[in-house]
Amino acid sequence: MDDQEEISRRIEAWIRRTAYGGSPTATQAESGRTRMRRWAQRILAADERWMILDTETTGFGAGAEIIEVAAVTPRGETLIDCLIQPGRRIPLEITRLTGISEGMLVGSPPFRLAWEQALASQLGARGVIAYNAPFDIRMLRQNIQRHCGMDWSPVGSDCLMRAYARYRGERMASGGYRSHKLGAACAQMGILHDHAHRALGDCLASARLLQAMAQ
Repeated sequence: MDDQEEISRRIEAWIRRTAYGGSPTATQAESGRTRMRRWAQRILAADERWMILDTETTGFGAGAEIIEVAAVTPRGETLIDCLIQPGRRIPLEITRLTGISEGMLVGSPPFRLAWEQALASQLGARGVIAYNAPFDIRMLRQNIQRHCGMDWSPVGSDCLMRAYARYRGERMASGGYRSHKLGAACAQMGILHDHAHRALGDCLASARLLQAMAQ
């Protein structure tokens, strides 16, 4: 290869790297989208092995209590939909965010009873997919430990938020993929997101997002 050919090759490589202002090239973006499309297709094909889960909580730290949990199959069939009595006051900002008030939880089971009646059988049989899965899995793990005295880990897990970030393919300066809130992801994909920040509403929106990614 002569010097001119080498210069031309380097210029072409530079153009590919810097296309779209430093974003991945169209080929790279399509490759990531194709991988995530296949991932979504595999999840839908194994509908009986997975649940899409969401929790609403009194906060975000180690002492937070779950006040609502829901789960649907990847194709959108409801598996779990229950309010949970946390045994403490719900912060006003949580009520403003979720619409869940203390009055709504009167008569709801405490976590241990909800675990025995519904959660244990489902969470022991299906892997967990969630939009920001590390948060929901941490909330479940600490509530199960606190109220049931058990160590728990899902039989399988994956994060829809991370998968959608790769599907979207927007690079950050740090080199990773830009994450999007569930509402933003649904808007980008033309998906109706009813009842945001309620567990079942977020589960159903997540299922529709997964299905759209598989197309």
